[in-house]
Amino acid sequence: MSQPQQKVKSFWQSFKSLPRRTRIYLGLGGMVFALAGDHLAKILEQKYPNTNPLIPDDNSKTLSSKTPVDDFKRS
Repeated sequence: MSQPQQKVKSFWQSFKSLPRRTRIYLGLGGMVFALAGDHLAKILEQKYPNTNPLIPDDNSKTLSSKTPVDDFKRS
C-alpha cells in the first residue's frame, strides 16, 4: 500500500489559513516591534553620536565637504 502524499502549502496559504484574529495580532505585533526598534535606534544615536569624519551626520547639508577626493580626473 502506498502512502497518500500530503500537499505542501505555500507561506501565503499557511498564513491565510490562520484565524483572522491571529493574523491581526501578528500584524500588530510586527508594527510594535518595528516602532520599538526605531525608537531604540534614535536613543542609541543620541547616546553614541557619529564620530567618523567620512560618514556625514544627518544634519550636514552636503556630502562634498566630508568626502575624500580622488586624485585622477574622469574624462
